[in-house]
Amino acid sequence: MVTLRYHVFALLQVMFFFFCFLQDPAGIFELVQVVGNGTYGQVYKGRHVKTGQLAAIKVMNVTENEEEEIKLEINMLKKYSHHRNIATYYGAFVKKSPAGQDDQLWLVMEYCGAGSVTDLVKKTKGNCFKEDWIAYICREVLRGLAHLHAHHVIHRDIKGQNVLLTENAEVKLEETDYDYSGSEEEDDELNEDEGEPSSIVNLPGESTLRREFLRLQQENKNRSDPQRQQQQLKDQEKYKKQLLTERQKRIEQQKEQRRRLEDHQRREQELRRQQECEQRWAEAKDVQRREERCKEDKRAVEDDERFIADGAKPEPVRRENARKGSVVNVNPTNIRPQSDSPEIRKYKKKFNSEVLCAALWGVNLLVGTENGLWLLDRSGQGRVYSLITRRRFQQMDVLEGLNVLITISGKKNKLRVYYLSWLRNKILRNDPEVEKRQGWVSVGDLEGCVHYKVVKYERIKFLVIALKSSVEVYAWAPKPYHKFMAFKSFTSLHHKPLSVDLTVENGQRLKVIYGSLVGFHAIDVDSGSVYDLYLPTHIQGTIRPHAIIILPNTSGMELLLAYEDEGIYIDIYGHFTKETVLQWGEMPASVAYLQSNQVMGWGEKAIELRSVETGNLEGVFMHKKAQKLKFLCERNDKVFFASVQSGGSSQIYFMTLGQNVLFNW
Repeated sequence: MVTLRYHVFALLQVMFFFFCFLQDPAGIFELVQVVGNGTYGQVYKGRHVKTGQLAAIKVMNVTENEEEEIKLEINMLKKYSHHRNIATYYGAFVKKSPAGQDDQLWLVMEYCGAGSVTDLVKKTKGNCFKEDWIAYICREVLRGLAHLHAHHVIHRDIKGQNVLLTENAEVKLEETDYDYSGSEEEDDELNEDEGEPSSIVNLPGESTLRREFLRLQQENKNRSDPQRQQQQLKDQEKYKKQLLTERQKRIEQQKEQRRRLEDHQRREQELRRQQECEQRWAEAKDVQRREERCKEDKRAVEDDERFIADGAKPEPVRRENARKGSVVNVNPTNIRPQSDSPEIRKYKKKFNSEVLCAALWGVNLLVGTENGLWLLDRSGQGRVYSLITRRRFQQMDVLEGLNVLITISGKKNKLRVYYLSWLRNKILRNDPEVEKRQGWVSVGDLEGCVHYKVVKYERIKFLVIALKSSVEVYAWAPKPYHKFMAFKSFTSLHHKPLSVDLTVENGQRLKVIYGSLVGFHAIDVDSGSVYDLYLPTHIQGTIRPHAIIILPNTSGMELLLAYEDEGIYIDIYGHFTKETVLQWGEMPASVAYLQSNQVMGWGEKAIELRSVETGNLEGVFMHKKAQKLKFLCERNDKVFFASVQSGGSSQIYFMTLGQNVLFNW
């Protein structure tokens, strides 16, 4: 009994160490799509991350009962899969699962792209093969079996589904169910390079068979592709109609919701006006009563004086009463509780050209316009200082810790970095040394920049930039370099990037997300592979991507993509995470994510405030007249935006958000 326990314990130890030392597949292989079901789990079409080579990946949950069988299968694959008629074994990996769940074992094998013999028979006219094809396949299968039998291994599941074909018409046995029939000593004595049995001979015209096989495969593909495309078109049309119907329904719901909010707002305003009128009327009546009382007191004093003897004085109390009655509040204060409605204020400065961007520098506001850079002093008298003239500023961000202002500026839309110390000295003029230095540097030789995003990952600051047909990723290099240096470059993209962001998947893998005129796309930074995240095919023509929002508390895995008058929730692999669709009441000119976990849309008739988690409407700010508004920046509870007026002039507003977000301005 003790010996048995010892052997069981030793076996468990071996199994534990065997699976512990297998690598995690993250960053080495990735799953593409399901292609079938194996004995222990699903079989996926996979891809090697760095080389892009395809592989068949069997994913299995590892339980204690199956560990020994799986280990035996892996050992068989390692020893006997290196043969022209056996699907080659590449390796095994273990993907760790959360506590309480079984780990996943990934067996990576050679990928046979033409499918199985059974699949080929079903696609062949008449569902049968020619005799010479059958002979060719049987010969290749027997070669593979002879290799296994020579090593005392029995294949216990020979059938058409386990006979695979590569795209070059090579026949491979899938290693699914083996049994070992000999001893290790016997196996070691055998020579692995032993010749093929004499009963297996070469078939005449083998190259002709291969060509005919490939021709048949192409014919089947040509015959099935139009049918598949026709079915896909039908499905797409049906799906488009469904999306359009749902979209119209959402728009009607939003209009009804807006109408109810407007009615509620009107009723509140009427109630307030009525209360103010009643209050003014009550105050006026009170004033009138006081004046009448004062007159009565005055007449009483005169009557008393008439009957009082010479030198007598009226009672002090009476005089005090008269004095009190004569105090009239000529400018009564409207006593109302402080409102928690949002406060919107406008700066006096009217800019002669359109305001394109802004960024907070301390408490002050840097403003970029069509023809220059300005500083709006928010700490004092609201003065405005001109810093740079005759240069267009399209986008900007202040990084005070690095002493830099990042901009897209100039006629050629170059990416320039300005030093804050140099800009500060242009106002104070107190440091001659700073004045002598050059105030800015270009980032690389980048021209034609469309959009950029600064992303902080651990201690590294990445700068991801969208250009006309490419995306560049730069990283900040600290002293002694103190500049952004090139990190990755992705050129010749099929779709022109208009907006761009960078996410870190589970704190490990960097992925660039960008929007174009047709939808949203992703780039795996490690492998350079580009794939579509979401294409809104139900919208005719081009789209306008507003914002890419990486949702909080999702480890960089989930996104809200805002475009046109709606937004959808997906993960970084293009799978929908919520059935909810964020639907704006009107087409917004710009959309922005706020630190309060809310998303704001600026329309011509109203500003809408919505929950970033659910897309529900949380507030509406109605305009008194239609106007074009643009989001600039935000910090804490203050949001800065600009209006574009007739003639191209602009003014800047700031909004302090409150609890009551139903407001008219």
